[in-house]
Amino acid sequence: MIPLRSASKFLRGIRASSTARSPTVAVMPSHPHRKATASRSRPAARSASRPARSGRVQAARKGSARKNRKRALSATPEARSAPARRGMLSGWTPRWGPMMRWTGRAVATGAVTYGMLMGLSAGVDYATTAPDFAVNSLVFESTEHVNSEDVRRILEIKPSTNILSLDLVALSSKVAAEPWVARASISRQLPDTLTVQVEEHTPKAVILDGSFFLVDEDGEPFKRLEAGERGALPIISGIDLGASGAELTEQQARIKLALGALDQWSSKTRPKLSEINVGRYRDLTLYTAETGTQLRFGRGDFAARLDHYDGVRVALGAHAERLAVVHLDHWIDEKRGAKVVTRFVRDEDGDRLLAHASESRKSSPNNEVISNGSDRIEAQGTRARRIPRAH
Repeated sequence: MIPLRSASKFLRGIRASSTARSPTVAVMPSHPHRKATASRSRPAARSASRPARSGRVQAARKGSARKNRKRALSATPEARSAPARRGMLSGWTPRWGPMMRWTGRAVATGAVTYGMLMGLSAGVDYATTAPDFAVNSLVFESTEHVNSEDVRRILEIKPSTNILSLDLVALSSKVAAEPWVARASISRQLPDTLTVQVEEHTPKAVILDGSFFLVDEDGEPFKRLEAGERGALPIISGIDLGASGAELTEQQARIKLALGALDQWSSKTRPKLSEINVGRYRDLTLYTAETGTQLRFGRGDFAARLDHYDGVRVALGAHAERLAVVHLDHWIDEKRGAKVVTRFVRDEDGDRLLAHASESRKSSPNNEVISNGSDRIEAQGTRARRIPRAH
């Protein structure tokens, strides 16, 4: 046991040391060329009042810290993290208030969404089955080859069919599948009306490939030719519609070449054409409808050669109707002009040739015109057939 007087002295010493304790003074580490100085933030006078610590205490603390550091490094990652996890879990308590509020909001949102979906589904079911939306009228403006009866036959819509249950895209495709229809669209006007709009193909020419097919201005063959459908349309020959792959692309280019030549020919008042032949190397040969004149344009600038043909017709005047063959496929010299060779048919041979169109061609003396824009005529050549090749 400790005497009472010694204990009271010990307590007074502790109280005195606690009151006399002053803040620590930071001292810079020693350096061979620099003396230790007191920290600027604390006066050196205050550091003198603090009792110096025992060297054994500091050595013991350093040794304990070194042992703890070695123990921590030698431990496994699971062992090092276990105390931290125990500390986190021991200090965590569930926050039931926010969790309950979040759960309530989620349940309420789900209930509202489910109710809206059920209401929408019920509304759709009613709208697609209600007799108030049954199809009662069809609006369609008849075209040249498609009338309202044809549209009703294609659509096959029953009187009690609900207008909201119809697939308008599928119905438009059915109408567009008709040969004369290029594009079709169907729209609904509530509560009971369907409006059908149709755009027809515009036939531009007739393609000859074993059979005759109508072709539109885009170069698309859309229908086999039937009686009374040709009218005054010219025939395009030299086309293979059964081609595929790269050859199909070539055939499409030939069709567009022929249609382009037809557009340029029709831009002025010229004789009607009966046939446009596209050769293997895209060389063009045209035949007039009335006299069967053969116009060999060959390859190259079709517009320039067409101007040369117009010059020959102007130079010949009334004799232009007697032309049998016109060679426009010769060279074009900028200095000397273009060489155009023509052949005529005699008047006395015209009736005989027309009457015997199926007979083979017979040769007889004829005249040939060589023209470079002037009216020079020279006697040369042989007769060519005057019968139109296609009617």
